[in-house]
Amino acid sequence: MEMRVGLGAVLESFGDYTIDPDAVQWRDSMTLRGPLVLPVTRG
Repeated sequence: MEMRVGLGAVLESFGDYTIDPDAVQWRDSMTLRGPLVLPVTRG
């Protein structure tokens, strides 16, 4: 819950942003799922 609130606050303060879905690199793991690289640019 803290992460959800904290991340929401960070993204809200960041302003307009875009994520390039083609540049996202995902972790290869059966136990953990998440991005290794998540390129974000301010709009």
